[in-house]
Amino acid sequence: MLPRARLGRSVRAREALAALGLLLLAMLALRLPPWGLGEAIVSGTEPCGTVPLAMAWTLGWSFDRFDAGLSGYWNAPIFHSTPGTFALSEPMPLVAALAWPAHLLGASLAAATNLALLTQLWLDGWLVRRWLRRLGVGRALGTAGGAIVVVLPFVHQELGVLPLVPVWGIAWMLTALHELLGPGRRPSLRAGVELGLATGASWLCSEQLTFFAVLLLGPCALALLRRRHLVRALPLALGSAALTAGVGVLPVALPQRHALSSLGLRRPAKSRREGGARPVELARTPWRGLVPLPSSLVAKRPSDRAFEPGPLRTVVALGGAAHGLRRRRWRRPVAMLLVLIVGAALLALGAHLRLGPFVPAEGLARVLPGYDRIRSVFRAVVLAQLGVVALCTVGLHAWRTRQRLHRRRSPRGWLAPALVAGLAVVELWPPAPHVTSMPDADARWVSWLRDTEPGAAMAWLPFAPSGDVCDFEPTARMMVLGLELRHPLVNGYSSYFPGRTDRTARDTRTLPEPRALQRLRGVHTRFIVSPRDGPLSELDASTLAALGVEPAFDDPDAGIVVVRLLEPPTGDGP
Repeated sequence: MLPRARLGRSVRAREALAALGLLLLAMLALRLPPWGLGEAIVSGTEPCGTVPLAMAWTLGWSFDRFDAGLSGYWNAPIFHSTPGTFALSEPMPLVAALAWPAHLLGASLAAATNLALLTQLWLDGWLVRRWLRRLGVGRALGTAGGAIVVVLPFVHQELGVLPLVPVWGIAWMLTALHELLGPGRRPSLRAGVELGLATGASWLCSEQLTFFAVLLLGPCALALLRRRHLVRALPLALGSAALTAGVGVLPVALPQRHALSSLGLRRPAKSRREGGARPVELARTPWRGLVPLPSSLVAKRPSDRAFEPGPLRTVVALGGAAHGLRRRRWRRPVAMLLVLIVGAALLALGAHLRLGPFVPAEGLARVLPGYDRIRSVFRAVVLAQLGVVALCTVGLHAWRTRQRLHRRRSPRGWLAPALVAGLAVVELWPPAPHVTSMPDADARWVSWLRDTEPGAAMAWLPFAPSGDVCDFEPTARMMVLGLELRHPLVNGYSSYFPGRTDRTARDTRTLPEPRALQRLRGVHTRFIVSPRDGPLSELDASTLAALGVEPAFDDPDAGIVVVRLLEPPTGDGP
């Protein structure tokens, strides 16, 4: 036997090697060289740069407020002059906090955003590895399971939507649940506090995914529950979990609820109906992998809804389920994983799940606070993919154990399971993600506006002509530049849009009509920034003066003009 000191060093070395391997795998999957971190931001399968730029802006605003001691955190400089606008989207403060050191060290916003994404992918792999180790699979197979999650199809479809990348909080929640109610465990205050910490941390990274996980936590707990768990310590543990989770959840959830309620913002029923997955989408892979499949089972584009985590992984997971349900040691953990998979799949179907005339999703929207504000319930499918990965490692663990018993120390005892584990990792290797360039902060008009009347509100023209996400890309670029300019923006992009902004956007389509300018004055706009071919660019000086507008700066190199909005000399102008 190895001396204890040498054994400890050996274990630490293997842990460090696993951590490094997961990090390198994440960098390889992102095609992210260390020297190219600050050139552009990873946008995954997004059709345009709107959402990735909005994610970068969210991190940039968080860094700015962290530097200021959280002063004015919720009053983000968009949708001027509506208060509490940072509550209209997921603020993901923990994601920002983990990337803040890069900002403090002088990293650009693009580099910090890419590092935030890389950090979340690495944490996904590491915390899933920890969960699988607690379930009882070996160290190597736990690492393989973590590696599969680093390249998980759902995550790589949603790389451009940063709050949908962190699944590590959910893995931590499931680890804590296993510590609370797993085989050989007894409820304890420590396990309850860990469950609360995991829930709070997960919420501060991804509200939507945590909401789905909390919905399924009860059924998963029932699958694990045994008579010996029904002791006095159980209510104490659950109470400590709720209290600890509240410390992380409520400081974010309450301002968001207040902001949405005060503005009367809700999701229409139509958007909820469209946000569910169709049953056929659960059987499709998002791109081709190692296993040949008919074209009907492969999405046409990587961005299409397709949620099969991989045929090989699924087949091995079925073997893991069959093995686990026959073994007393594994029966309840495997039952819990099956509940997680089936429950997540049913949640993901949304309004496409019907029981005769009854639609469970509509019933949930009526009785469950928060559910009516979720647009894309199909995202619950990521929990099913996590469950499949866990069952896959259980199947590989069972196979490896059986092989070792029959072949003892022969390489054939571990070679076949190791080969299948490796194939499971690379089975659905993600395609190269799209990247989005950052706006040019060195343009002359940006420098001029940065030094002119700081704090004065500005509007970008034109407002997005429709509700299509790609129409908002110029607005999202202005949001990012606004962090440099220190001018609040009348426009904006978020999960919700205040009604005042919609009315302003509608009225500005009539520019240069006086009514449109008056609407901009009504929201205290001082500067209008637009392309040189914008609606105000072709007006002569006398007409602009009559409208209460004066040219402020022209940047022909960037193709941008800035005008200053004044009060018209007589009424509303001619």
